[in-house]
Amino acid sequence: LLTGFLSRFIPKKVLLVVGLTIYCIGGIGAGFATSIEGFLALRALLGAGTGAIAPLASDLIADFFREAERARMIGYSNSAANITGIFLPPLAAVMAVPDWRFAFTVYALGLLVLVLTCIGIPFQKAPVGNSAEKFRLLTFSRAAFWPAVSMFFLVLLFYTIPLNLSVYVRDEGIGSPSTAALVISISTLSSTIINLAFAPIYYRMKDWILPV
Repeated sequence: LLTGFLSRFIPKKVLLVVGLTIYCIGGIGAGFATSIEGFLALRALLGAGTGAIAPLASDLIADFFREAERARMIGYSNSAANITGIFLPPLAAVMAVPDWRFAFTVYALGLLVLVLTCIGIPFQKAPVGNSAEKFRLLTFSRAAFWPAVSMFFLVLLFYTIPLNLSVYVRDEGIGSPSTAALVISISTLSSTIINLAFAPIYYRMKDWILPV
């Protein structure tokens, strides 16, 4: 919510750089935490960075691409995110064997994304618009309200599975944390395949793509 509001005043590239910096500090920093309070604070910082990055990625694609190319790039963007979701959980599990703190070094990948963002994304000035509209935090849309509410609960239910999978696997004695990481990676692979085919699927299904 705040990222969309701030993008009316601050260039999106600047917001993305700030979001990636917060993401890296929260992700890598958790490995250096010395208390549960510090650990939770850094994880909250990671979540704040993620919350800034996610909408900006789609927003920048909408700014720079049109029609078929836009749909294709959305698919590629989601696939790239899913590919890291396939390889990073098993990698983090392996790195955590000598010391659990080492698992958080996988977030250093964000530093590479930060450098590529600074180099590759063109700088755009913040849009100039109606002052009353710019200072309005939320703009209500009846057409988007119920799909947004539905997606909120769908994502809320979905993420209870991967977030608690390692605990379930351990408590039931059916594997190790590495097993849970492998299961999550396999499920993410199916998302990657679908996202690569997003553009042709979207242009065939149009408004039916969300309910399907």
